[in-house]
Amino acid sequence: MDFNLCTISFRHELVSFEELMEFAVKAGFTGIELWSVHGKAMLNREGERLLQMVRRLRSYHLHVPMVSDYIDLSAGSSAYGEHLKSFQQSIDLACMFDAGLIRLFAGNKASLQVDRFERELWIDRLGELTERAGRRGIGLAIETHPKTMADTLQSTLDLIRDIHHPQLTVNLDFLHLWESGSHPIEAFRELQPFVSIMHLKNISAKQHLGVFEPGNVYSPNGSREGIVALGEGLVDYKQVISCLMEQNLHVSASLEWFGRNPYEALSKDIGWLKHAEAGQTV
Repeated sequence: MDFNLCTISFRHELVSFEELMEFAVKAGFTGIELWSVHGKAMLNREGERLLQMVRRLRSYHLHVPMVSDYIDLSAGSSAYGEHLKSFQQSIDLACMFDAGLIRLFAGNKASLQVDRFERELWIDRLGELTERAGRRGIGLAIETHPKTMADTLQSTLDLIRDIHHPQLTVNLDFLHLWESGSHPIEAFRELQPFVSIMHLKNISAKQHLGVFEPGNVYSPNGSREGIVALGEGLVDYKQVISCLMEQNLHVSASLEWFGRNPYEALSKDIGWLKHAEAGQTV
């Protein structure tokens, strides 16, 4: 398996991309999932120096599997035009870093709350975005996430069917599908033909799942209660890794850490994953 660190894990840290590359190599990661907020800041600030970072990344034998982006599918025509310009920047970033994917959320409402007209508009826009990225050889990865049109296993399958584009893929977040009531392994087996990348994180108790609400995650003073190491939470990642190894699948998995002390936590998690991957007792 390829394990990636997510730069979003360092959203409240004063750290450079160069430092993250050095940490990734030392910790044993093979990739860095680039948060679009970080990437676009570098694109606007670093200029030609960004190309040097790309070369350095390759010299470390690291890669960027995905640029994690956002777009408001419900925006009015004028505002949506600005979103398209921002999305084009994400495409440019993905091309610069040879990333094969751009991550998006499928709207900002739970699938059961989206009316017919919204659904038609959002599906049309996701199809258009997939086509735009696909023209540059980049896949669009829809993340399984609460309060989106991909908030359950069935809603995700319905979305794939309705958009029906060969460049549309799934960013499978095991915890969020578990949160919706699906067994992680069963969900993976259903979605496997469409899964291009995975997100791994864990929680100590269901009552703490609210810590992953965007408003809380992005706040530097937000609660971090319940966020735990991969091997210590309610989602059985040992079973997940075992399933992937049994099927001899080469997959890419990104470690999302929204708690404190990201260097320490991510070092611990990737160590645990590599032991689990090797079938050792952990």
